[in-house]
Amino acid sequence: MSERYLHIFFQGPNDYNNIQNSEFIRCCSLDPKKNLGKLAYFIYDHHTHGRFKKILPFKNFWERYLLDKECRRMIKKTGKACFHFFGIQYILYIETGYIDRLKKLYPKAKFVFSFTDKVARHYKKYEGFDIEKLKKEVDLVLTYNSFDAQNYGITKIPIVLKNYDNVLPDEGTEESDVFYVGREKGRLDKILSVAKRCRNCGLKISFNLVDVPPEKQAESEGVHYVQYIPYTKMLSMEKRAKAILNIYQDGTDGFTLRDKEAVGMNKVLITDSTEMTEYEIYTESKVVPVDKIEEQIDKIKGSDDKVKWNNVEKFSLDNYYTWLDNELDKISR
Repeated sequence: MSERYLHIFFQGPNDYNNIQNSEFIRCCSLDPKKNLGKLAYFIYDHHTHGRFKKILPFKNFWERYLLDKECRRMIKKTGKACFHFFGIQYILYIETGYIDRLKKLYPKAKFVFSFTDKVARHYKKYEGFDIEKLKKEVDLVLTYNSFDAQNYGITKIPIVLKNYDNVLPDEGTEESDVFYVGREKGRLDKILSVAKRCRNCGLKISFNLVDVPPEKQAESEGVHYVQYIPYTKMLSMEKRAKAILNIYQDGTDGFTLRDKEAVGMNKVLITDSTEMTEYEIYTESKVVPVDKIEEQIDKIKGSDDKVKWNNVEKFSLDNYYTWLDNELDKISR
């Protein structure tokens, strides 16, 4: 592999990836409190975005607003730039034509789109979404989901881990045995069933369900219905739990954000993944299959921080970017 790429990430107001600037990483984001940010999120709004396809006023201002002087200097210096877009930004940066502007300004750059949800939900959420069209717009399409990788011919990313030692436990959150956070996405009955089973075992739970319609909100001890939890707040809440629960949507499997957090915080992971035992990081004492909570409850109650997940060092952020740079070098236009 030749010289490293400069990876430029376009982010929304919720930075789930928690990406930090470095010598080969830059982050660009739209502040929804400022005028251009307000315009961007007005365009993004699900009820209005259809009217603005391929219409992006003041493209030059957007380019300078998002790519500051230092970022533009770094792009010029390295000569190898890669622009990254995620999930909801399909509307903000691709459908509006902003990506076309970047291609004209930086004809040698590479473009990557990463799915943070299953492909089927994009067809449901975004009018006119087309995976084949997206694959033509960018150089590389990434997903965590094994099913989507196989069904749509896109690239599954390898495991990449992060250390969360700098996250402090939220003192306003009670300690719990099992923590869960996520949108309903058709999983409500399954999640409530797990909640009941945990309580029957004497486990204290903190299940935080986001954006559940009022008519679906069944009262259940330890289950909280919330509209929004900032990601940094959620991480500090997770720190107060012994185990993290990950329940997959139908049609998904792979290494997700909840898995990354469980490993990065050295927590027990309760999961319904069918792939977990195949990973190099798999550690029997740290993983409880959802259907075996009752049988393996001692793993949760007796969680030992001295026992570490296996092979964590193999999946560093630096190793991930080495893999990604190699993938990008294989691509020719």
